[in-house]
Amino acid sequence: MHAPTRYSREMRILRQELLRMGGQVEEMLGAAIEALGSFDPKLARRALDMDKEVDRLEIEIDEHCLRILALHQPAAADLRFVTASMKLVTDLERMGDLVGNVAEGVIALSREERLKPYVDLPQMAQQVQAMVKLALDAFVAQDVALAHRVLEADNDVDELHWQIRRALVARMGRDGAIVSRGLNLLLATKHLERLGDHATNIAEKVIFMVQGQDIRHQ
Repeated sequence: MHAPTRYSREMRILRQELLRMGGQVEEMLGAAIEALGSFDPKLARRALDMDKEVDRLEIEIDEHCLRILALHQPAAADLRFVTASMKLVTDLERMGDLVGNVAEGVIALSREERLKPYVDLPQMAQQVQAMVKLALDAFVAQDVALAHRVLEADNDVDELHWQIRRALVARMGRDGAIVSRGLNLLLATKHLERLGDHATNIAEKVIFMVQGQDIRHQ
């Protein structure tokens, strides 16, 4: 049997590490979205620099989870929390990579004349940012109601993704001079859509953690 004080301390530290990593991804995403709205390469580079800390935290949290599993052998809800945490950090690390891709796209776009009108990309970016925050809040609070709100919001993000895609493809078809910029915007849209998918993954983990119900692919 594990010592309750040591075990509870390890679990508390794990939650703190997850909060720190989630906060880092949120800050990184906020900087990238602001850069996308203003075509500011300095902000984009700041977002890219933050990814190193996300990668470091992924390794640290994975090792912490393995240590808890090996030394304390958690059961029931605690076991679900630790295993879900290991999957959560994978989602967060991939989210960091996607945010980095958006930031790199901003740097490329900042070298060219801005496309106008700027379609619905800022609206989509804000919705994805809200989804990510909601998903992380749901995980921390283990709140199933918040998790379901994330799942519902993903439909709106997917619809915006296709609206933007159709608009940009149509514009590129009419004007070959904007193809390079249009492709960079299409990639940014795809990266944002994938960020929404990872937020959905986190929400599904919350439902599994709290209710023991796997709703993936349903």
